[in-house]
Amino acid sequence: MQIYPIKLPVFALLVAIGCGGTPPVRQAANAAVDRAPRAPLSADEHDRVAEYHVGKAKDARAAAEKAKQDEDAMGPAQCFDDPVTEQGSSGGEGYQPPRKCWAPYDRPSAKLGREAKWHEEEAASHKRIARQLRDDERDACKTLSADDPNPFSRPEAITSVEPHRESGELRGVRVVFRADDGRTGRLLESRLQCHLARLAAQGFPDDHRDPVAVLDAETLVSGDESDIVVVIRVPAALGQEVLNRAKALAPGP
Repeated sequence: MQIYPIKLPVFALLVAIGCGGTPPVRQAANAAVDRAPRAPLSADEHDRVAEYHVGKAKDARAAAEKAKQDEDAMGPAQCFDDPVTEQGSSGGEGYQPPRKCWAPYDRPSAKLGREAKWHEEEAASHKRIARQLRDDERDACKTLSADDPNPFSRPEAITSVEPHRESGELRGVRVVFRADDGRTGRLLESRLQCHLARLAAQGFPDDHRDPVAVLDAETLVSGDESDIVVVIRVPAALGQEVLNRAKALAPGP
């Protein structure tokens, strides 16, 4: 019996984790582009977020340039309030209150420059992720025909569906396919790899008919001349959901 372990590309797993920090400006950006609470984003969504950051970076650069001109016009003191004309007092003695002036790091032009740089870095990161997701899909699917690579889209080839348990805990499903019509374990592995890469590029859309359309799924294929077994392993919280999806595809009694 041959075993073909199938795992989501490492890059796609990193995408699910996310990128960058979470300063206030990032929180505002996330709200503005209406990022969905699920993860990860699709390639197209990464492109849209990148375009948002490109626009914000352009605006911040322009504002920083204008602020720098204003600061230069104020002279070397770089103070943001009017000159102090009234004296203060302390212990009965008068003194001249100091003016509140910017440190170079706190000048508006510097703050806007940092904001622009952050947006530029976010844009570059999202563009890189979108490009990598598409590259992964292309590489995983290049040896297959243009039809749907998902083997679960052809349930007539399924002969049985059983729960997959570990230490008595439901952790997914065991699906058996007939090894006929040119269907082999290696071919099924290739189709699943393509399907998983395509799901990642699409942001793992919620498809209740597809037992592998779950972000945290791990898939193992084994086969011989008569049967091909696909084990879909998921966290315990998703075990029943994945089992139900596979049972809905199984042939009737």
